[in-house]
Amino acid sequence: MPRALVCMNDRVAFGAYQALGERGIRIPEQVSIVSFDNDEVASYLRPGLSTIALPHEAMGRAAVELLLSGDERPREMLVPMPVISRASIGAPARSLP
Repeated sequence: MPRALVCMNDRVAFGAYQALGERGIRIPEQVSIVSFDNDEVASYLRPGLSTIALPHEAMGRAAVELLLSGDERPREMLVPMPVISRASIGAPARSLP
């Protein structure tokens, strides 16, 4: 069984919560879950879902700036994505001797 799940968005994580709960698997004691979006559902789940907020406005602004720059060379633009820590991440597993 995996020790952690990384879900592509908070709604997928919601489904993972349901599926794990139906099987009696406890979050975060048995499986940690982290996701992306910081959708409203993330704060309602119990335990609260740890998620990485996607700053849609900042990402859109960066994309428009890149398009309007006229620069045709590929380049990387980084936009900070805050981590919202909640209770869905358990303690790291101890390493084996």
